[in-house]
Amino acid sequence: MRTLTIILLGIFSFQFANAQDSLNLMNKKNEINIGYLNVISLSSTDNFGIGYKYKIGDGALRFRIGLNFFNQDNKTQSDISTFKTKHFTPKIGYEFKLNYKRSVVFYGIDLCASYSANEYKYTNNYYTSNTGKGIGLSPFIGFKYFINKNISLSTETSFDFLYTETIIESGGNGVSLSKNKEKTMLGHLSPLGIFSINFHF
Repeated sequence: MRTLTIILLGIFSFQFANAQDSLNLMNKKNEINIGYLNVISLSSTDNFGIGYKYKIGDGALRFRIGLNFFNQDNKTQSDISTFKTKHFTPKIGYEFKLNYKRSVVFYGIDLCASYSANEYKYTNNYYTSNTGKGIGLSPFIGFKYFINKNISLSTETSFDFLYTETIIESGGNGVSLSKNKEKTMLGHLSPLGIFSINFHF
């Protein structure tokens, strides 16, 4: 009987401590996110990012930026070509939260922008390039799990509505051969599996 009582008291104490810990998990005001690695498709555009969230009431003001840089040189017996690309996607918005023990479902909307620049160069100085800028809205939904009160893991996806303007240019030997502007309205679903590790303080 004594053994059963001790076991029951131990289970109750553990559950109480765990409940108290769960209540204290979400008290931190500040959060830094690092990652945004797409664990399903490693070829996603925004495969690295950093973000910040500030807790306000039951939600949070958030800011993040996705980054992508790529530089490639190709050499053959008759030609050397270079491809360079860079892409930035800053977002700022507000999220609402549904808390359950160590888990959080969050959702909301971001104001988003984009900047991209791609350039191809060849041995004879011929080049083609395109530079794009965009602005739009990005509703999102995500899931977060607290490992402890200072660290959590999360994943999210969003649907980006963007208006973009792109300048397409080609030339060679310092002379511009053509220059065109394209305007586009697009909707883009971010890949599932965008993963980040979050630090709370």
